Amino acid sequence: MAPPLEYEALAGYNRGVDAVVDIRGLVKRFGKQVAVNDLNLRLDGGDIFGFIGPNGAGKTTTLRILATLTAPDAGTVAICGHPVENTEAVRPLIGYMPDFFGVYEDISVDDYLQFYARIYRLDARQRTHAIKDTVALTGLTTLTERPVDTLSRGQKQRLGLARAMLHEPRLMLLDEPASGLDPEARIEFREIVCELGRRGTCVIVSSHVLADLADMCNRLGIIHQGTLCWNGETGRLMAQGAEGRPVRMRVVGDAEPARQFLLAQPDVREVVWDRTDLVFRTTGDDDRVASLLRQIMDRSVQVLSWSPQEPTLEQIYLDVLQRERVAR
Repeated sequence: MAPPLEYEALAGYNRGVDAVVDIRGLVKRFGKQVAVNDLNLRLDGGDIFGFIGPNGAGKTTTLRILATLTAPDAGTVAICGHPVENTEAVRPLIGYMPDFFGVYEDISVDDYLQFYARIYRLDARQRTHAIKDTVALTGLTTLTERPVDTLSRGQKQRLGLARAMLHEPRLMLLDEPASGLDPEARIEFREIVCELGRRGTCVIVSSHVLADLADMCNRLGIIHQGTLCWNGETGRLMAQGAEGRPVRMRVVGDAEPARQFLLAQPDVREVVWDRTDLVFRTTGDDDRVASLLRQIMDRSVQVLSWSPQEPTLEQIYLDVLQRERVAR
């Protein structure tokens, strides 16, 4: 078994003087159910934080508390130094895109954004600049005269993001923003989020599309049963989080001798068939991977291809959750 992950919930407190997000000891209960349990998190401007966990783990509850829509039961939550209870100070600093949001479909894209720009109390000059910049960033420039009800799902998602960022918030909260999007739309959405980070916006993204998070987030957090069991840099999670390195092999003829050999190795786990390939994971280093190949070939197995791979975020996430379940 791999060594336990380093818990970094408090390690970020020296990363900057004025944190965009500063959560300490957050607790939220719904009746007897603890939705969020002693959660600590600090994020700075430019951080893109991927928030991962099973359904019901506490992701949406945490985002709603940050959005000032749900009150915490214990702990402190501050946005740019302002406690979330001070809604007048906090709400102008945040943009919130929930997992399900409504759009007024009988108006144009421009009218829709004009309406929300007025809600954000932008004057006429500010509205013109904000809408022009926002539609350019979200790829809606050629669609401003289109009725909202004629937009595709991906275009409506981009419109929802544009609405949330019109007032240039310091913090963007995105709850399952890629839900239901096709691959091309997800790529476009990911590029927009990365640009927000480059502009210095702090972004928290809750998503089940883990490949997208690995590509765009510089920090990741895994939450399980309300507890943040990992919080740190994406690279560190990818380096430390997996229990074993995946190896994919294809053989000519009978692969059973190779399978039986691998099953007998103490540092090998999950020996499975994946269509035409034998896939397993080993906790050994490069020398050990090379040794396994030599020993398999010594058994007269004809190896057509042998491909050590880097673990995916999905594999790491499942390993972390499994360790949490065992620990509990």
